[in-house]
Amino acid sequence: MDHTIKEVLDSYKAVRPAKISDLLILGLLSHRNLGGYDIYKFIEGKADRSGSLLRINKTTVYNTLSRMTDEGLVRITEQVRESKRPVKSIYTLTEKGKTRLRELLINNFGVPPILFINFFLDLTCYNVLTKEEIKKGLAIKIDQIQSLIEISKLYAQTVPQTIFGSLVESEIEIFQVILKTSKHLLKILDKTPLDELFNIQQVEEDTILTEMENMRLKDLKGE
Repeated sequence: MDHTIKEVLDSYKAVRPAKISDLLILGLLSHRNLGGYDIYKFIEGKADRSGSLLRINKTTVYNTLSRMTDEGLVRITEQVRESKRPVKSIYTLTEKGKTRLRELLINNFGVPPILFINFFLDLTCYNVLTKEEIKKGLAIKIDQIQSLIEISKLYAQTVPQTIFGSLVESEIEIFQVILKTSKHLLKILDKTPLDELFNIQQVEEDTILTEMENMRLKDLKGE
């Protein structure tokens, strides 16, 4: 760490993170065209697993889509009429929207990942970046996290045997997981196509559990 602790922390405070609602909606539309209700249901499903961290109400989704349409970030590509339901507008990401998403992600490389969700939410949108942009961003993130781990360890030593010390130890563990993930991504980035590496296609939970159970049984049999 070449700067003072205060200089490092002040530099992190100077970077404002992207709005989660903007990042989520632009990110989802970067993968496929969706209706407003589809976006809401997808986010709601993820929020059930992450608590309130990803929770965005239906009104926010539709208001954000309306604003993004006015700004030219998204556009309605078709309208589907379903029986006994209002007309469903399907949205697609425009080139301007893709550029905005890239700007948000590049900005977020400088934002400290205080929670898992801040980092892993960004990962699902990396499909709009080039491999060189991802490498450069992850290098920034790795340097940042290493500094945060060093600072957190120093802080933990100043408040030992207190609840704050325990909380800092937990925070260090989060940083270490993100650091390990970032380094692993750098290793496999050149070997895997971006659309495959950052695919958010949903897999049914029952399918995952079945596969996990099969792996467990194979381990028991020593296969």
